Amino acid sequence: MMQKTLLAISVTLFWTLPTFSGADSVISKGMHPFPSSISLDKCFGEALLDAKKSAMSKFGLEGLTSSSMEVCVETSSIANCELHQETLSYFDGGYISSFNILNKSETASGGQRECIIEIEADVQRYSQLPDPNFALSASLKGKRTKLKGDEILVEGETNQKTNLFLMAWYPNISDDKYYKLSPNTFEKFENVSGKFAIPSLEGQSQYGFYAEPDMNLDENVQFEVLILLATKRPFDLLEIENSASLYQRLNSLGRDNWQMIKMGYNVLKN
Repeated sequence: MMQKTLLAISVTLFWTLPTFSGADSVISKGMHPFPSSISLDKCFGEALLDAKKSAMSKFGLEGLTSSSMEVCVETSSIANCELHQETLSYFDGGYISSFNILNKSETASGGQRECIIEIEADVQRYSQLPDPNFALSASLKGKRTKLKGDEILVEGETNQKTNLFLMAWYPNISDDKYYKLSPNTFEKFENVSGKFAIPSLEGQSQYGFYAEPDMNLDENVQFEVLILLATKRPFDLLEIENSASLYQRLNSLGRDNWQMIKMGYNVLKN
């Protein structure tokens, strides 16, 4: 199991898509406001997400769900929340296999500062379409705004025998790394079919996931994402993996062999 970042793990003694592949190179630009409340590195990190989103949108790999908007309107930082949600939703049709930063700059206009970053990105489309007969649904139990110590439980259903994997993404501290939550020491989630919960009912007597804000961050509302992956074929998940590596391996697995659901929520610092 991963060490605590923003999601604490408690343990007791008893846890529309493209039809062809091929990478296309594109130059895109991203921008983000630079208020005094965030660091320069944080500002450029958000600008980089915006540049990646722009690169994906140039190939029609975009979308934003109503549930994503519901998460965002509960926060006091709607713009950042929408950016993080949009960035994830664009990866439904492809991914950025690599990128180079061409230019970084700061500007000030009308009393407002901005960070600007320009990248050259290779956008890769998945080589196959998803299997329309492979159904997966999932949601977070309870409210999407969590207080410190609130339990985080995923409930869902699948119509085929699948292997389930749960990852966490913390855009407030890392723009490109996914952290494995399950399978873990307590549960493997292999050949699962029908309704399920992570942790399972039996597993809840051994471990759990609980909201834990990072007190070192300035943001009072910290946005986090759980990523549920279901695969029909065996697949190994690393403890920590960047998005490009994960999506490249999934593309090799075959887009018709997996489904993915992203669930955003907020953790209040105070």
